Amino acid sequence: MLKKDKVREAILITKRVDNLDYFGWDQAYVTYPTVFPTVIVPIEATNELCRLLTEVRGMSMEHDENVCDFFIGLNGFLPLKIDTCIEFLDYDGVTYVIDIDNNALQEVRKVLDEQLARHGQSVEELLGEARKKMLL
Repeated sequence: MLKKDKVREAILITKRVDNLDYFGWDQAYVTYPTVFPTVIVPIEATNELCRLLTEVRGMSMEHDENVCDFFIGLNGFLPLKIDTCIEFLDYDGVTYVIDIDNNALQEVRKVLDEQLARHGQSVEELLGEARKKMLL
């Protein structure tokens, strides 16, 4: 589980989020059906994420900085507009989930805002782009 004191070590966005395949939509049925935009944000395979993945998988993973298989989702449904986990897709097509501690979610959102701003983007703008594509 990603804890608040490790968020800055774990999350690193090094490029613009501009792959059209990363924009989508999802739906939820709470008291009524709602459809909302989603965006996948790729994040680097930092040492902290590799350590957490090793805990989840129960086996070590070679650290390859050129592969960006980790990602966090943005969504227009939850209050902070971020998913509550980081996902990793391995080469066999198996998806692993690293949960984010509830106390760390605010810090994750702050780090995402800071790092996306370096690329002229924001969580809200990316979700706005996804919303436009969703409504086409």
